[in-house]
Amino acid sequence: MPSRLRKGASQLPPTTNPVQALEAGITLNKAQKLWDDGKIPEALHACNDILKTDPNHAGALYMMGMLALELGALDMAIGSLERAAASAPGTTRILVGLGQALAKSGQPVKAAAIYAKAMQLSPNSGAVYRGLGLVQLDLDQRPNAVKSFRKALRLNADDQFAAYMLAALAGDAPVAPEGYVPALFDSYAEQFDRHLTGKLAYRVPQEIADMVGAHTGGDGIGSAVDLGCGTGLVGVALGSRVAAIDGIDLSPKMLAKAAERGIYRTLRAGDAADILNTDAGFSGPYDLATAADVFIYIGRLEASFAAVKARLAPGGLFAFSVESTDHGEVDIRSSGRFVHSHGYIAGLAETFAFTLVEEKALVIRQEIDVPVPGVLYLLRSS
Repeated sequence: MPSRLRKGASQLPPTTNPVQALEAGITLNKAQKLWDDGKIPEALHACNDILKTDPNHAGALYMMGMLALELGALDMAIGSLERAAASAPGTTRILVGLGQALAKSGQPVKAAAIYAKAMQLSPNSGAVYRGLGLVQLDLDQRPNAVKSFRKALRLNADDQFAAYMLAALAGDAPVAPEGYVPALFDSYAEQFDRHLTGKLAYRVPQEIADMVGAHTGGDGIGSAVDLGCGTGLVGVALGSRVAAIDGIDLSPKMLAKAAERGIYRTLRAGDAADILNTDAGFSGPYDLATAADVFIYIGRLEASFAAVKARLAPGGLFAFSVESTDHGEVDIRSSGRFVHSHGYIAGLAETFAFTLVEEKALVIRQEIDVPVPGVLYLLRSS
C-alpha cells in the first residue's frame, strides 16, 4: 500500500469540537505509529476509541478502513471507507482507498465507478489512474489499463509500480523496471517470514523440499542454488538434504536475513540469470536449482531456463513454482504478478532439454482469503 495512502488520516477533516479534535488528533497519531510498527490490532483499537466519542470522524474511519484492508477484512474495510466518504465528501484519498477495497473484494465495476468519481475531483492524481488501471485489468480492458498506467506515470514519474505494469503489458518480454522488485522486498524483509507462513499460509518451500526428497530417495544432494532465495525459507526446508547451498536474490535486506540463518555457503545480490552467467562463484555444476515464487516477478523465462541449464550437472534437478493460467503463455494480473501456462512451461522444458519429472497443482498462497492457484514443477536436465 503506498505510504501516502497509509499516512493520510491526520489530514482529513477533524470533528468540529475543538477539545475532541485535539484528543482525536493525538490518538490518531498514536494509531499511525502503531500501524507503522506493524501493530495493526492495537491501531484498530485506537481508531475505535476515537469513534466512540465521534462516530463520524473521517480520519479514524479512513484509517480503520485501510487497516482492515491490509488485514483482508474486506467488509469492514468497505463499510468504514464508505462512512468516511460520507463524512468527508469529495476527499480523493478516501475514494482511492474505497476503490482498492472494492477491487479486492471482487467488485471491479463498483470500484471503477468510485475511481471515476475520484478522477472528477482530482484529474491530476496519479494514484487514481493507477488504481483505475488495475481495475481495468480485472475487467479485461487492457488497452484502457495501458492508458491509465501511462497517465499515472506522466503524473508521477517516480511511480515504479505503474512503470512495472506498463512494461509487463507492453510486449512479448515483460520485465520489471530496474529497482522495482528490490525496493518491494527490501521494504518487506522484516515481516516476510511471519507474513508468508502465517497470514498467507505459504508452503511452497516445504513442498519443493518434499518433491525433491521423493525423487532422490535417501540420497543426499551435493550442491544446490536457490534462485530468489529471499530470507532462506527454501534452505531451511531442504535442511540436511543438501551438503552446500548458494543463494541469489535482488533484495540486499532479504539476503541479510538469509545470512543470519547460517545455511548458505555463498549469497549474492543481483539478477539470478546474470549471476549464473557471469559469476565464477556460481559456476556449479549444481545438482539442484530451486525457484520458489520467483518467476511470478519475471514474466518470460527463456533467460532463466538457459542460465539454469548451463549450471546444472547432467541429471540435475530444477524445482520451481508458478502461478497458473489456462490462457496464452504469459500474462500479468492486477496483483502485479505474472502467470504462466502449462503449455509454455512444457515448451521451455523441451527447448532447453529438460525432462518433466513431476508437476503438482497446489495453492500457492491465500490472498484476502482467496486461494491463489499454482503449479509446482520438477524437471531433470537431460
